[in-house]
Amino acid sequence: MTRRVCKLTDKEKRAKVDLRDYKDTILDVINEIAPNKNPKVEEGYFSTDKLTQSESVRIGLALSAIPELSALGTTITTFRLFDGRIVEDNKTVTNKATSQVTTKDKQSKAVKNKEEKQHGRYHRKKILNGSGGSTTIPTSQSKENQSIREAVP
Repeated sequence: MTRRVCKLTDKEKRAKVDLRDYKDTILDVINEIAPNKNPKVEEGYFSTDKLTQSESVRIGLALSAIPELSALGTTITTFRLFDGRIVEDNKTVTNKATSQVTTKDKQSKAVKNKEEKQHGRYHRKKILNGSGGSTTIPTSQSKENQSIREAVP
């Protein structure tokens, strides 16, 4: 079963703070915003059943509006209270950054394969003129007149 695990973003506070002290507050907020998500609060994190992006954002905003919890957050460019991850029952963490790299690798391979195909204007050889311009010659033409000397009578 997939669950969303959220921990404090500040590593120093994460090591010192026991979230079970805030258990009632965290559970109330989660149950109000996303009922029936089976929230659990542990010492260093809280977890819920899989949430939508909207539910995650609303829960984070609601928890950060509570003064006792907002004191535990960090402000970088934007305020974050918890760092959430999707985990399987076997406690392996699915890192979104890794998934994106895999997706980008697949995309770059697709683009590379697309570039290898020779269609339309990409299937022409360019010959530079002395003035810096270029003239295109379709590769399907036979290679008669290979030099200018042969073309001039």
